[in-house]
Parts: sequence; C-alpha cells; structure tokens
Amino acid sequence: MASDFDPTFDEGEPILNTDEHNFRSLIGAILFVVTHSRPDCSTATSILCSCLAKPQEKHWKAGIRLIAYLYQTKMLGLSYSPKIHEDLWNKPIGYVDAAWASEKGSKSRGGHVIKVNGAAISYQSKLIHSICLSSAEAETTAAIACLKDIIWLRTLLYELGYPQPGSTEVLEDSRAMIGAASNNAQTKASRYYQLRTAFIRQLVKSGTVHLNYINTEDQTADTLSKNLGTEAFKKHQIGLLGPQPETLHEN
Repeated sequence: MASDFDPTFDEGEPILNTDEHNFRSLIGAILFVVTHSRPDCSTATSILCSCLAKPQEKHWKAGIRLIAYLYQTKMLGLSYSPKIHEDLWNKPIGYVDAAWASEKGSKSRGGHVIKVNGAAISYQSKLIHSICLSSAEAETTAAIACLKDIIWLRTLLYELGYPQPGSTEVLEDSRAMIGAASNNAQTKASRYYQLRTAFIRQLVKSGTVHLNYINTEDQTADTLSKNLGTEAFKKHQIGLLGPQPETLHEN
C-alpha cells in the first residue's frame, strides 16, 4: 500500500457500488492469504478492513493494488530455517512497535510479530481502541498484546515438548516504554496507564520476558504499525517472512 494512502472517508465522494464491486469478497480473499502466510501485508489489510462499512472507489483500487502485489510475489512465503544458533532453536522472540496518532480523536496503531526459527508464527497489526495520550502509552499498549501472545506460545511450546528455560526476549524501539515497564519508577505521564506497565513489570520480574532496545531501522514490527516506503518495507519483509530459499532467486 502506498505510504501516503489516506483511508478516511471522503465526504465529497460517493460510496462504492458493492453490487458491481464486491469489496467484502475482495477483502475476504486477501485476509485468507495474509492470515496464513503473508504477514508483510497485515497493515495494508487491516487498513482496508476498517473501511468495510462505507468503502469508496479509492479503497477498492487500493485492494486491487494489494491483490496485484500478492499475485506478483506469490513465490514469497514464510520460510523457517535450522540455520540459527542452537540456543535459539524453538525459542520465540518478539518485536513490538506502535505508531502514535497525535491528532484529536485519532487512534494509534500497534503491531507485533513473534518469530520462531527465523520467521513469524504470530503477528498482528491493529488499531488501538483507546486514545493514547503519548507515544510511550501507545508502545506500552501494543506491548501488552504481544506479551499475551508470548505467554500463550510459551505454554504451547512446552506442551509440544519444547521447554522454554529463561525469559523470552522482546525487542522495542521506545526507551520510554522500556524504562517505565522495567522498574517501579512512575512518571507523570505513565500514571495514566500504570496497570499496563505493572503487568509488564510482573512478567519481567517473574522471568517470563525481558525487554531490549532495538533501533527503528532494525525493528521488524515497524512494518506492522504503519505503511512504509519501498526500501524499508522490503528490508522488514525478510525479517517477517524469513530468508527465502535460493531456488526462488534462481527462477
């Protein structure tokens, strides 16, 4: 999806004729593919899903553009590999990010991906329902969704015969969020969402997770919180899907 695409409803434009252009069917087809094997298109799909109630022609064209991209890159998919350090085999690692919407009445978008053996096994790009008063609050709220998935996945892997000794690493590009969630210090801003930071602190203290800082340029979840330009998108795409087999490049 174009990085400057504006999905908001244009009052001066008519609603799409859904008898001629079945927008719901189009989005349903996209959802099937993205949910199963193409996390790189999660943000674009989520944005289009938010327009299902009153779609317009621009939304239809954006959906067709996304379908065309998926078709042209149908050789891409989730690629897991044993070519990682043995200490990381069957160990989840989380990436979480959020795009803060600072405009009045706007909602922020949170995204996270949990990878095992080099590629995503759980991912999400979703609008945050509550209005976030700061970027740190948006990042913290997005982290909560990621950590809930990590708790479930750690239990699932254990039941499958893959114990999870030690804590799961979660990579975040907000030092404010890491600081508020990793110690008992409460800032003036963080008191508005102190229950969320308390939940994260509890998981850190119990040894379930640990938070580490990562540069935005290397933050794989960045593409799950906003539409990116081509160069950044392709960089994070490999981070989500995993390195693709060499045979694809030969063809």
